[in-house]
Amino acid sequence: MALAFFFLLLASLTSASLEHCQTFEEASCPARGPSLLHLKQAQVADFQITLSSEVWSKITTAKFEIGCLFFLFVAGILGGHVVEHVPKQMLGCAGCALYVFMSCLIDITIAYQKTSHDAATYTFEPACTVLLVEAMKFIISAGLQMFSSSKSSEPHTRMTFHDIKWMCLPMILFTLNNILVWQALGKNDIVTFSVFRDTMIIWTAIFWRGIFQVPLGHVRWLAIVLVVLGVTINRLSNFYTLHTWTWAFLWILLMTFCNAMGSVSNEWALKRNAGLSINVQNMYLYAGCFFFTLVFIAIAHPEKLTGFGSFFQGFSLDVFVLACLQSVTGLVVSRALKYADSVMKNVAACLRGPIVALIGPVIFKFHSETGSVTSALVVAVGCLVYFSQGPIFSAKG
Repeated sequence: MALAFFFLLLASLTSASLEHCQTFEEASCPARGPSLLHLKQAQVADFQITLSSEVWSKITTAKFEIGCLFFLFVAGILGGHVVEHVPKQMLGCAGCALYVFMSCLIDITIAYQKTSHDAATYTFEPACTVLLVEAMKFIISAGLQMFSSSKSSEPHTRMTFHDIKWMCLPMILFTLNNILVWQALGKNDIVTFSVFRDTMIIWTAIFWRGIFQVPLGHVRWLAIVLVVLGVTINRLSNFYTLHTWTWAFLWILLMTFCNAMGSVSNEWALKRNAGLSINVQNMYLYAGCFFFTLVFIAIAHPEKLTGFGSFFQGFSLDVFVLACLQSVTGLVVSRALKYADSVMKNVAACLRGPIVALIGPVIFKFHSETGSVTSALVVAVGCLVYFSQGPIFSAKG
């Protein structure tokens, strides 16, 4: 707020100075037409409005995100005392609502970072943000593990070298996914991202069918057809509106591929040692993601590792708050969702796309075509039909 007040004051003083100069010039040369100072005054006024609007918008966004962080902190502290007195069904609904809200908030906040700049770039290096998030996740998980170990006297299962070796693949895939999220949102509008993100079920189905030869069944194939139909409607609507074709959506497909393969491979790797606590598993996973992200930065952007100033160049308050949100959301939501049954979780997952497709144009102030919203609803129905069949590995039994 102080920063915004300073800029407003500076712009006001500049405007007053120009007005004084203008008065002097008009007094000296009354017969002249509109002077250059008229144009300068108009430019400063436009700059004043734009700057003050942008500053206040950034501050409001950061304050809202800080409020969400405070809510998550309070929920984490009081959650253990509250759940005993709340019906399980209500807890499940609350967990699903929290999951949908935080997922949509993070997606929109990431997309918001590039709205005031070029449509495909950020003022900072996204990989540096990913590295910061992974470090914070590791620290939080290590703290939770130390706290749980101090309360339990039972010996814990240790991670073996073979366990770590099998976790390398999901570490690499999740690292690529985390970086590609920023790239996908930077290259596409928020509605297209929300529609194509649910294509992850297609990659999952291809993985299980192609590698494990698991039959999917007619209902799942119908669901996949609906998802393909939905993304096709989105592309045709975009082409009809803009009269041009773009392949930027391939970034989203690459992201969902890495996410799906990372999730499946991580689940398979963790089942090799089921005795490990969730906090220990997360510590190794986040440490691996931190390492591979660091390698990526060293290869692609080595100048970012020359000092703190270079690393955090372009960071603003809302970027740091977003990193905190990404760090704690997964930990809090995963614990909240354990009170929800599979149907509620699947419905919640399918609601993300339509919600972002509906509120995204309102927040970013652009017109959303009917075809874009329709595609999001079709994809959501396809996902709901797919998830209604239960876990895909149950088809083996």
